[in-house]
Amino acid sequence: MNSKKARLLRKVLKKGGVDWRQAKHVQRVNKDHQGNEQRDPTIFLDPKCGRAIYRMSKRMAKVRGLV
Repeated sequence: MNSKKARLLRKVLKKGGVDWRQAKHVQRVNKDHQGNEQRDPTIFLDPKCGRAIYRMSKRMAKVRGLV
């Protein structure tokens, strides 16, 4: 994706109320059979944060051939 198309995508997201710079990292917490919390070692972006939405939009634009 070139810079002009990325800039346009960021502008559309901003108009929709999404801050593409906002990143929130999360980690899964599972409970074992005794009720103790176990943290999954993988840390990833929250799917509802702006950075994840921006990255997902870029991928979808690439798959659909809009780029």
